Amino acid sequence: MTKGNFHATQQELREIMNQLDYRDDNHKINYSEFLAATINVHNYLTHDKLKNIFLSFDMDDNGYIGENDLKLAFSKYGREITQEELKEIMDKHSKNGKIYLEEF
Repeated sequence: MTKGNFHATQQELREIMNQLDYRDDNHKINYSEFLAATINVHNYLTHDKLKNIFLSFDMDDNGYIGENDLKLAFSKYGREITQEELKEIMDKHSKNGKIYLEEF
């Protein structure tokens, strides 16, 4: 930040860290947190890209993402998801246990 001629108070730095360290609250900015902070979502994630990502998670092609879809998709992409993580995602993003493209 210093090399970029960015100067901030300690309070401003704490606020930046609090906003960026959203995944695990470990007072460090990991790679995915850094990427999320630097990507302009509106330019990168067009509707077509989001729809394609959604379709890759809708494993049974029924128009929504359910718990089983999430388990299969995460496994397909090399990550096993815990029941706790699955519940957290579904509680936060689903309607009646289903995530539709509009919510996605």
